[in-house]
Amino acid sequence: EYLVDILQDEAPDRDVDDDEDEEEEDDERAFWIEGPGGEEIRSRFRGQPVHVLAENALLHPVATNLPPSAQAAYVQAALKVFIRACLDVDTAMLQRVVEVLRTKMGVFMQSMHAEVQERAATFRRLLSKFDILT
Repeated sequence: EYLVDILQDEAPDRDVDDDEDEEEEDDERAFWIEGPGGEEIRSRFRGQPVHVLAENALLHPVATNLPPSAQAAYVQAALKVFIRACLDVDTAMLQRVVEVLRTKMGVFMQSMHAEVQERAATFRRLLSKFDILT
């Protein structure tokens, strides 16, 4: 629910043809969907990095109240967001994403559910192996 609120809260409520009229408003919104022409994916949402917000939402401790299959999917999605962040953001912003992972991954590694624990531990191990998390 928290993730859905973040992603839907400020969804663009305009037609694609209105680009020129609302260009200034677009700068404060995030677009995670790449258009058919390969339009630029924007990485800011309300002045904050969208990757950090997504990682915070996916790895929020409240997510541990979800069914195990949803928790496992959230951890897997966090890995995908991290990979995308590596492509989208500069080093300073990537450090913020890594800090979210460092502080929030432990809850999922201690899960009572094997699938959740395995995905979180594997993700953490991958980050350690590449000296991203120590």
